[in-house]
Amino acid sequence: MQMLQIGIRPGSVKKRCLALRRSCSMDIEGDFHGYLFCNLLHGEPVRPGVYPDGDHLCDRVCGASSKRPCKEGHRVVIDAALLWAAGVVFDSIVHGLGFDTYMEDARMLFQLVLYAALLKSCPKMMAVLRGSMYFACMNLILPVSEPMGDLFKAVFSSFHYADTLTPIIVGASCAFTVWFAHRFSPKNLLHLPWLSAITMAIVSAMGWTLWRLSRYTQPGRLYSLVVAAAFYALVYLFYYMLCLISLESENNERLKAMEQKMAMDHELIETSRANYEEMHEIRHETKNHLIYLKSLAYHGEWDRLWEYLNQLSTRTDEMFTFIECGNDVVNAVMNHAVSQAKHLGVHFETQLAVPEHLSYDETDFLSLVANLADNAIEAASQAEEKTVRFEIFPQKDYLFLRVTNTMNCAVSEKKRLSLQTTKKDKAHHGYGTGIISAIAKKYGGSARFYIEEGLFHAVVMLELKEQDKEGDVR
Repeated sequence: MQMLQIGIRPGSVKKRCLALRRSCSMDIEGDFHGYLFCNLLHGEPVRPGVYPDGDHLCDRVCGASSKRPCKEGHRVVIDAALLWAAGVVFDSIVHGLGFDTYMEDARMLFQLVLYAALLKSCPKMMAVLRGSMYFACMNLILPVSEPMGDLFKAVFSSFHYADTLTPIIVGASCAFTVWFAHRFSPKNLLHLPWLSAITMAIVSAMGWTLWRLSRYTQPGRLYSLVVAAAFYALVYLFYYMLCLISLESENNERLKAMEQKMAMDHELIETSRANYEEMHEIRHETKNHLIYLKSLAYHGEWDRLWEYLNQLSTRTDEMFTFIECGNDVVNAVMNHAVSQAKHLGVHFETQLAVPEHLSYDETDFLSLVANLADNAIEAASQAEEKTVRFEIFPQKDYLFLRVTNTMNCAVSEKKRLSLQTTKKDKAHHGYGTGIISAIAKKYGGSARFYIEEGLFHAVVMLELKEQDKEGDVR
């Protein structure tokens, strides 16, 4: 099996990337169709998942980021203040125009639209979850707040602020709901089904219905207060349970990545042991080889001598093949992939220009690279011509991972594009396109999968931070 590894001399990332591009004659623009890739390569990088203020999508969604607690705290205050101020202004305008009959309904709709606008950059599921939660809580707090004033007035005869208590409770609930949604936001939406968002939307609709029904009952009735308060607490509990589910799924993914790394380490140890045994045999055979080579040279059988030397060279090249690109994660994954490909008879080529240190979470990056390689080798092993080419290189503000492999044309295109493994041990093998894409988006990038001229192509881009660009690329 032949191995291809391009080395690039130290220098700026851009210069090294251009050298890499020239060395392999890559037509980047021809391979990456679409608005995102074209803008990137024309000097107008688009950063999906990045907010105008520089926050990444994962940081913005995970409101309780330990790296920027003050900034997120300011965001909560600003969001709550905007919603409260907008409600006050809207009430004043509607009241001034004399539309008091539909004022509360209109205000609810207006605040929901405003909150949705604040969440416009969040993932769709996150926007639905948080928007539905906010709408349900705002509807349910009204049946609670309206009778509270009368209740206090009945208990304390000197209480004269019944009319003022309702807006205070509503405003406090608005601020608490916004804070709660920021503080307990699901960090990993990969395994939360859309049924969760739909259920939250149904809960929101039930809250609106309960509020509408309470308007036709006596506000002071105790059961109206108790039912609304209980339902109000259940909304928070349901949302919190979704956060726990997402946290559990994230922990499971980390454990799965650790198991994959342990499996790769074990296979690398076995491969090293086999190489050592083979090298030990060659050491004992070296004397015989030298005697035979001397004999061929003495009798002038140069053709046979040359053929024998080529056989020895090929054998030693295969035995001592080891990938060293400077990045420990990529080294471990690629050497494991080489061993796996050799076992399956797959021709595996690499072209690597990877910064030594990357700011990505090691388990995420390992899972991404390992599963791309595993999927490609599995697909190529079922094809007539078994070939895989794996490239990693920096380009402007992004790190690109491009994998090309042959495949079995008898398999349907839908199944091939899904990247679902056909192996029995699914827990330790390739992910589907959904999770690979989600990992890419987590780091401000994207993933694209397509079939062209009988070859499967996977292109993943991850955003490079400034400290990533400063590292050496070998």
